[in-house]
Amino acid sequence: MRFLTAFKNENKSIFELAKGLGCLVVNQHCLFLHPFAFNKGKKILLGSNVSQGCIVDNEGRHVFSRHLRKLLESNSYPEEFSHLLFQSASKRGLGHGIFFSFGGKTIRLVPSVHYTAGGIKTNFRARAIGCKNLFVVGECAADGSRNGGRLPGFPFTAAIVYGKTLGEELG
Repeated sequence: MRFLTAFKNENKSIFELAKGLGCLVVNQHCLFLHPFAFNKGKKILLGSNVSQGCIVDNEGRHVFSRHLRKLLESNSYPEEFSHLLFQSASKRGLGHGIFFSFGGKTIRLVPSVHYTAGGIKTNFRARAIGCKNLFVVGECAADGSRNGGRLPGFPFTAAIVYGKTLGEELG
């Protein structure tokens, strides 16, 4: 049995490693980028946290308009997301960093992949297509159950179902 995380290095993504092992990887064009990641892109700054500080550039100026700041603070920004991306990209395009300032601390925010509707193609038993003895579950699996999209709450249900299926398969 192979675990891709054991092979992960700084130069290749999980999907690149899977392709190298012969797996079929699909829908890589379908990525959702979030502009407010931190901790090397591993965590996402959410609306409830935004109300505890402010998003500023490297000169301490607000990155977003007052209207967008209010929407961010109340976690009501999905309809305005394209404006957030545009204003973030504009600041970064001018060479500015984007930071979250709160309680005397400042952390750098970076764009990061939040989720993908694609991934490593699997069958209904979580086996990777094209790669013997590799099982794929969670956000990196493209098993057809999401129908090319992303369903809120699906990863929790999938973890239960595929955990049981995988246990039976390996048992």
